[in-house]
This record gives sequence, C-alpha cells and structure tokens, in this order.
Amino acid sequence: MIHILRWLVRLWLRSGAVRSLLIVVFFFCFTLHFLSVSKTAETAADYEDDTLVKTADEENIEVEMPPEAARWSGNEGSPPHSDDPTLGPHGDWLEVEGSNRNVFVYSAYLDRRGTLNVVRIIAIIKKRTKVKECVVWAGNSTQRVTAKSQNIKENWNLAYSAGFVLCYLTDPTTVPTRVAVVANGVAAEGSSLPVQDLTMREPQGNMSVCVKAFHYNFDRAVWLVEFIEFYRLLGADKFIFYNHTIGSNVEAVLRYYRELGLATVLPWSLPVVTQVEIRTEGIFAALNDCNLRSVNRFPLAAMVDVDEFLVPRRHPSLLHLVHSYRSTDHAFIFQNVFFYLYWENDTAVNDVLFGNDQGLGPALFGSQAAMPYLLTASKTRRLAKPHKHGVRSKYIVRPEAVVELGNHNVWEYVGTQPQIKSTKGREKFIGRTSTARSGYGAGTRRVTSGYGAGSYTTPRQSQTKGVRRARPIPADVGLSHHYRICEFGGFDCLKQSNLVDRTAHNWLEPLYTHVASACTHIFPSLGMCPAAPPLGSPW
Repeated sequence: MIHILRWLVRLWLRSGAVRSLLIVVFFFCFTLHFLSVSKTAETAADYEDDTLVKTADEENIEVEMPPEAARWSGNEGSPPHSDDPTLGPHGDWLEVEGSNRNVFVYSAYLDRRGTLNVVRIIAIIKKRTKVKECVVWAGNSTQRVTAKSQNIKENWNLAYSAGFVLCYLTDPTTVPTRVAVVANGVAAEGSSLPVQDLTMREPQGNMSVCVKAFHYNFDRAVWLVEFIEFYRLLGADKFIFYNHTIGSNVEAVLRYYRELGLATVLPWSLPVVTQVEIRTEGIFAALNDCNLRSVNRFPLAAMVDVDEFLVPRRHPSLLHLVHSYRSTDHAFIFQNVFFYLYWENDTAVNDVLFGNDQGLGPALFGSQAAMPYLLTASKTRRLAKPHKHGVRSKYIVRPEAVVELGNHNVWEYVGTQPQIKSTKGREKFIGRTSTARSGYGAGTRRVTSGYGAGSYTTPRQSQTKGVRRARPIPADVGLSHHYRICEFGGFDCLKQSNLVDRTAHNWLEPLYTHVASACTHIFPSLGMCPAAPPLGSPW
C-alpha cells in the first residue's frame, strides 16, 4: 500500500490535475468494491455451509444453565406487568385520510435501536405508492419530517403489501407522542397513531409467541389450548394474537388466557381482501408488529402459526436450546417437517395414560372416550426428510436485534441493510447486525408439574461485531412440527417417505394435565373442551 501511495504522488506531480484526480477516484472505488465483494462472499459461505452449524457440545462451549427459580403458572399467579399488561396502546386498522385507500396504518413505534432514529409505522401500502412525509407531535410542538415507505418482502406482487412507513427524526432527543402520514399534502389527526417508545418498558417474561391473525371464524378450541399449554411447557409466557374472525369457543379460550395475563388479543379488521389483495391476513404486518411489542419486554420471541410447534430434541425447553448457543446469534431457524393429519393416530398415548395403574388418564378424564384429541399426542408419523432451512422454516428471534421479519426467515437485522440473493427461484437472506440480547430460563425434561419457564436473569444489551445473525438449528437439535392436511390438496402427500417420531411425547403427561385443567375452567358446563371441528374436504 505504501508503494502504491508513493506512485500516486509521483503521478500527481507529473500529470495534469484532472487526469490524476480521475486515477485516484478509480483506485478508491476499486478498493471499496474489492473489500465489499470479499466480505459478502465470506458472509454467504458462513450461512450456507451446514458444516459450520454446531451445537454447544460440538463447539466445546461450557453451557451454564440458569438456576432453578420460583415457577409460576396460570393457577399460581402471574408475573408483574409494570408497564402495561396489554403490551402497549393499540387500536385497529385506519385508512390514512386523503390517501384514497392507498395507505392503511396500525401502530407506531419510536425506534432508536442501533443507529436508527425513526418512528416506525406498521402499514399496509398499495403497490407503487410512495410515502414521503409524516407529521410528528412531541409535547407542544408539531413537526413535518421526511418519510419513506418500505414494503416487506414476500408480498407475491399483489395489489397491497404489508410494510413500514419510516418517519425520520432530526433531533435524537425528540420524544414523539403521536404521528400521522401525510397524504396529498395533508396530515389528518383523525388517522394519527400514538407512538410507543421501545425504551420505556420493563421485562415481562422470558419468551413471547407471535401468531398471525385468526380468520375464517377459527374455532378449534382444544387445539388452541394444546398450542398454548405446549409452548408454556417449553418456556413461553406471553401469547400475542390478532383477531379478525373467531368462533365462540375460541373466544372463550382467549378470554381465559387474557384474564390470566398470558394472552394479548389485538383487533385486526383487515381493510383489504386476504389472499386476493394481500398475503394471508396481512401476516407480515402482524409478525412485525408483534416483534416490536416484544422489544425490551421479552428476550426471545417465537414466530409460528397455531399448527406449528418448535420442538427441542435434546433440551427440556426452547429456552435451554437457545441458551446452548452463543448470545450473538440473533435468529434460530428450525427446519419444517410435516405431520400430515390424514395419517393414522398413534395409540401409544392410550398406553401411557390408561395402560397401567399409574396412568393419569382415569383421574383426568375417567375414560378414554373423554380424553381430548391432541395433535402432538396422536399424530406422530411425519415426513422422513425435513425441508431445508429457509423453506417453510419457523424461527425464534431476539426482538431488539431484528428489523424485518418474513414468514420463514428474517430479512433485515439492526445495524445492517438487507442483502438478497436468488437461490433457484427463491430469495435468501444474508446480513449482519451489531446488537444482541440474552436471558434465559430453567425447566426439567418429562415435567410432571409446572412449566418449563421460570424466573430468569434480566436481559442485557451487548455490542458485537462479526456475529452470526441466523443460526440454522440442526434437525437432531430441534424441528418445527407442522400438523396439517396435504398442502396441495388430495392425499398424494401420504405417499412420501415417512417415519414415526414421538419426540413430542416427552411432554405428553404434563401437557394432558394442563389441557384438562384449562378446559375444565374454560368450559365448566362440559367439563372439557369441545371437540375440534372436522378437517373438511382435502380438495
């Protein structure tokens, strides 16, 4: 490098100023390009090379589990919610006045993570619509600021996309209270939103679970109870749901868990037509809103649907699984594997609960006929080969480290711009970030009482460089169990290579105990949860 600089100096002295300036600019650009390409290639190789995915045991990392602490359950009290048990102010979708149905807004957050200094609005934006200004209210002042609309990926090129409106603040000390999008030169206070400050929060628990909006009058009450109680056993202590349309039985379930402080149910009157004008129920608006509600309240957040269960295979809980990796991992990607509902039911559950004098079945249900039909207990046959990471995957994130969430992976992390490359017709994320958070919990395998989650250390912030952003979880460490009918209709999916996998039975007895208790409280006249409606036609 010294020799090159000397050569440039001599050239400068001998040549005209303009020619020399062009040479210097060319050399500078070439150097930046070389460094950028080298770094991108290094990051891509790190993500794609499965041989780099190691557990803590393989890396010889000493894993110190958090100490046992006082457990709590729905019947034993609940953790304190010092900032707001409903996880912040919320309303419903609003059309931005003057936008002619081009922009709808849902919630707004003051986002100063990393180098950000914006009000981030969760929005639905019509194709080719550009938002350029916002009005921000702070104290007694009102300020018009520059803005940018940003569509969230995976929108299928439909008429509308979930997205963000980013309102750029000029003063890092400004604390906005409300914000409105400017449409046709006007910002109407009637379509303004309260601004939630991500820093003005207190820890609320260990892990939140984020679920896309309920729709089509969803009414599978017993399976929703199973979903909540299974994730509680794995360490979750808050469930954030969005309600478009539900049936009366699910409404009763949500009311029960809301009263226990375990569930937040947000209104979701979707203003556009699902699957025609926007991806399913505006799913990406819900997931990203849920993540922002979790920032600085929960060190972890799981992004799943109600028929998807992230199941650890070596650890007693998801908290333990995450804790076995480095705190600089910001997303934990689980491979998807289908447990098709048309395959036969596994009778092993009957043997466990009713097969001997110590079985819990008679005390819980009296007879096998009264035993609830649970997916994780009855459906144990699955595809032999899980999908690759990034294909139908589901994941857990550290909420304050991620910016843009998709259905199967994270598209952008705090402190970076997303990098997208094409891999055989689908997009794949490669990126970097500079923030992480940790704080985990305790539990025991084959739990007979209580939940996998306990009382955990307060989350802490750490600055890191060169970290691994997405951690693909090996199939022998954890999988996403997906219980559904054939994804393309019919029954041909059942012909694929398959095997029996009873990993979920590690939590079978405590799961049935808690489901029985919850159903009895929710439906006292029945003494149990109503049976799930039939699956319907596969065509």
